[in-house]
Amino acid sequence: MSAGDYNQPLVRKAFVECPAISGYVAARLRDENYSPAAISGTPVTATVFTVDNLSRETVGFMVRETPEPSVSGTRYNLLGSAISLVPGGVAQFTVNNKLPYLEIYCTQGKEGYLRIQAESLRRWRALAMDRTDPYYPASLWQAKAVPGPLV
Repeated sequence: MSAGDYNQPLVRKAFVECPAISGYVAARLRDENYSPAAISGTPVTATVFTVDNLSRETVGFMVRETPEPSVSGTRYNLLGSAISLVPGGVAQFTVNNKLPYLEIYCTQGKEGYLRIQAESLRRWRALAMDRTDPYYPASLWQAKAVPGPLV
């Protein structure tokens, strides 16, 4: 290997597929390499998002960052306004973030579905949702009785 072949860190990709319901968080991402001891020295890092709307309805969302994983923490909007995607639509945008947690917060749509790709020098991992989380829709974990066919 010659000197200078890998002069920059490699870009890491994270993939998330999630339901999109208005008023709820669709996905949470955590920076795997974040060190709490270096909070003041953490540089601003650009993350490129590619979001596909895989549903049959229009879906709106915002990207927010937060310093802690709790549901009661302060959120900071990284976009000027919400992005709205028509069915089958694709959006690509860059956000500059410094904090260790990112959220995709849905502002429009009842039964949407998003496929998200995040590319960054950071290693992003999707977090699991908890049923007690008020930002996670109960319709995704509550069982409903569906009437069967008439015999």
